[in-house]
Amino acid sequence: MNATRTLRADQIAVGDTVTLHGETGMVSGTSQPDEDSPFVALWVGGLPVCLLPHETVPVTSLAAPHTSQLPDITPDLESGEDGWDWMTRIRGEGWETPGVWGSEGWDLGLWPYVVVAHIHLSHRDLHGLVTYVEGDVYPEAYGSREELWTATARAALGIWSGHDGRPRGLSAAQASTLAKAPSEDIPEAYRRPYSH
Repeated sequence: MNATRTLRADQIAVGDTVTLHGETGMVSGTSQPDEDSPFVALWVGGLPVCLLPHETVPVTSLAAPHTSQLPDITPDLESGEDGWDWMTRIRGEGWETPGVWGSEGWDLGLWPYVVVAHIHLSHRDLHGLVTYVEGDVYPEAYGSREELWTATARAALGIWSGHDGRPRGLSAAQASTLAKAPSEDIPEAYRRPYSH
């Protein structure tokens, strides 16, 4: 990104290049407000700068997409949170759980045991994908919608290789092979969200 944009202090991530007090530098660390401090701390040039979460900061370049920039999606297994509870919670935090995928709306997951979820954070040009498998989560971050869709197609193909709900005529072995194939070899019908 070449143009400067303005983000709230609580949206800044490690690797972003920011301008604070007339000095430009890369953020090497961040901390969010907690019960001990209402401030966001940004470490730039080895020194912490404390800001209120809503204060704005000029950003001249964003860090590459990384899972650390995604909202926390860790299941709360201590409280007995199951797949249904997890889906309800993350939907309230901006995640979507499509449930079906591809041109014909084939199954995307085995709710509540296997769930695929998406999020788009427009302030970072960030697209997130998380696969929930019986209490374990596997997050991924992408810089474009097309990358997200290809990753979702790979997740779907991986699910279809071991379970029913896959496209008619696609065997489990074919799904497994396509999940590992170059993106251009994955049929277009499997690389787009379902739209009714």
